Amino acid sequence: MSKQKGIWFAEFRRLSRSRMGMLSVAGLMLIPLLYSGMLLGAFWDPYGKLNELPVAVVNQDAGASMDGKAIDVGKDLTDELKAHPDFRWAFTDEAEAMQGLKEHRYAMAFVIPRDFSQRTTTLKDAEPQVAEIQYYVDDGWNYLNSRIGAEAADKLQRDVSRSVTKAYAQAVMDSVSEAADGFQEA
Repeated sequence: MSKQKGIWFAEFRRLSRSRMGMLSVAGLMLIPLLYSGMLLGAFWDPYGKLNELPVAVVNQDAGASMDGKAIDVGKDLTDELKAHPDFRWAFTDEAEAMQGLKEHRYAMAFVIPRDFSQRTTTLKDAEPQVAEIQYYVDDGWNYLNSRIGAEAADKLQRDVSRSVTKAYAQAVMDSVSEAADGFQEA
């Protein structure tokens, strides 16, 4: 064991006499440190700067009518997004959003389909239809981008569900109020 120590010590002494040898050793030690620092920096707090992540939002919703009242869930959702800057929202059309994804100007794109509000009005039907938001992710933007996109889409779906529930509850309350007025008149 002492012979190996002697070899290492002799080699270190030889390298310490050479300026180029010491620079080589320092470079070899610095490269893994830089690499690990960049890797840790990328994954340290992936949710810390979401408000700087550019996300395109496309609202194609045409609106609908529920119990004689006009509802526009797509517009309500985009208004809600504008009020909460969770991401750097860009409200645009579908062609611009898809082109922006190709050119890496947007990390994600959410598309609210044309029949979105219409699907939300089927809550009282025997077979309600699911109103889904389509989302596209630029996988070349960041490794974690697809995961963040899935979580953001889930959050938007929850927001939409809350909005639809609120609209449905309001419609039911209005119906109850009308029925109460009818009973009072009778």
